[in-house]
Amino acid sequence: MSKQKVLPWVTPEQCEGCTECVSACPSKCLYMRETTNAGVFIPWLDTVDACTGCGKCQNACIWLAISLTSYVDEARERFISVEV
Repeated sequence: MSKQKVLPWVTPEQCEGCTECVSACPSKCLYMRETTNAGVFIPWLDTVDACTGCGKCQNACIWLAISLTSYVDEARERFISVEV
């Protein structure tokens, strides 16, 4: 079980790729990752354990593409193993 109480959850269809969330992350653990659609990037956690769950990425996203989820184990698995 992880130590985080919440983690970001990205909804790719809502992301416009503005990078505001990446800039807002004080832990610098978010980066823009290319999806399986060439040229389409979404925010992704580089190091899941570095995320503090502060919510600054969510607050910075005007597109509502990031929300915080308490389903931490599912979010961790998604960031670690899912191809986007």
